[in-house]
Amino acid sequence: MAEFQITPEFFWLGLMILCLVIEAATVGLATIWFAAGALAATAASVLGVGILGQILLFFTVSLVLLTFTRPFALKYISPHKIRTNYEDLVDQTVKITECVDNAADSRFSRAGMVSPNVSRRFDIKRRGVGESNCH
Repeated sequence: MAEFQITPEFFWLGLMILCLVIEAATVGLATIWFAAGALAATAASVLGVGILGQILLFFTVSLVLLTFTRPFALKYISPHKIRTNYEDLVDQTVKITECVDNAADSRFSRAGMVSPNVSRRFDIKRRGVGESNCH
């Protein structure tokens, strides 16, 4: 029976695939840099570089990419949370100047900040569909 041996090329390719699978599962830009390092180590192995050189290249490429490209990727590639106008009003006291009817799918409403002498006050809370603010 023939003995099965893993060559360095297959080790690095396997590590790259594992990193890509983890990256696809987490979508957190966590292991993509190590997948690139494993690809560089694979290329080094094919070119005949020794195992110590492959390991050094793997860590060097991974850390350089992690250090210099991750901030860019997080800023420009990752989705940003888009704040809407109502988020600034949550848990604040406001004066409703127009009826807001979620059941009628109102698309427009106005809210002005309440001064201390205003007698009618409403608290803005996140409401579900079908709940009406009209009284």
